[in-house]
Amino acid sequence: MTLIDKYIYTVTKHLPETSVTEVEKELRSNILDMLPEDYTDNDIEKVLYQLGNPVDLAGKYREGKRYLIGPSLYGNYCFVLKLVYIIVASCVPIAAFVIAATDSSLKSPGEVLLHVLIQTIVIAIEAAFQVFAWVTVIFVILERSGAAHKIKWPYTGKDWTVSDLLEPQQPRTNQISKADSVILIFFTVVFTGIICFFPELFAWYSKSNGLWVIEPLFNVDILANYIPFILLTSAIGISSAVLMLVFGKWNVTLAAVKTVHNFCIAALAGSMLFNSRIFSNAFKITFMKTVDLSQDVFAKIWRWSIWGIMIFILTSCIWDTVSSFRNIHKN
Repeated sequence: MTLIDKYIYTVTKHLPETSVTEVEKELRSNILDMLPEDYTDNDIEKVLYQLGNPVDLAGKYREGKRYLIGPSLYGNYCFVLKLVYIIVASCVPIAAFVIAATDSSLKSPGEVLLHVLIQTIVIAIEAAFQVFAWVTVIFVILERSGAAHKIKWPYTGKDWTVSDLLEPQQPRTNQISKADSVILIFFTVVFTGIICFFPELFAWYSKSNGLWVIEPLFNVDILANYIPFILLTSAIGISSAVLMLVFGKWNVTLAAVKTVHNFCIAALAGSMLFNSRIFSNAFKITFMKTVDLSQDVFAKIWRWSIWGIMIFILTSCIWDTVSSFRNIHKN
């Protein structure tokens, strides 16, 4: 790979995809025009140093600043945003638990857990907006002030040299985001923990005479029969997420594990949803009374809701499985 190819690649890496081909042709033509007929590597280096820092040159090719965060910073912006989101997602449940544990008004473990769940959701939503806002503001300031571009070579603080030029690489679309794996593990653990150990949190909440009335969705005795299968399905899901972190890209083994996981999800969901005994009659009665529905109308709505949820889960599992195998062949 010649220095010219490396230089052009380093420049176009900081440009929008729509302008890469045109700039590549133009820049290559300009470089060749600046070189003598029988040029050497030394001649190429002189021309490249004359053209200057590839990042600065990329900035000259961009057509005005019609963006908040330019191409030269956007990749780093996304990386920082994901990294901070992962850190926040790890800290939010801890913060919610500390808040609940220090609240003297909470008497029972159920109240504490419910408070933790609510606080986790509230804090997570608030933190998500805060993280997005502050990270975006910081990168916008860097972009608009030009501070990031004043560094001669990104993140080193030194003048660039030809040895810093990047090797052209084919973009790999089968790479797996680490953030996706971490988030999958987090929500799998949270959901499994709640449905296995605190299923009463899935309930209809209403107030009567100033007191909360809670009607659990599930018949706990029937749900208990499914706990081993729920734990097994979750274990397979966590295993697939761990493999995603280990492999870093899609392969046949990972796709096969995802297929098994999706099959278990679909089978378990179907078995649970179509087992009418798993749902509490008290929950159904409370629902009917609250929304003022006749038994026939409620039965029809309930039946179609079950089918709707099942179709959604089945479609999602099929799509995820097909996507897993398709991602293997993406370069």
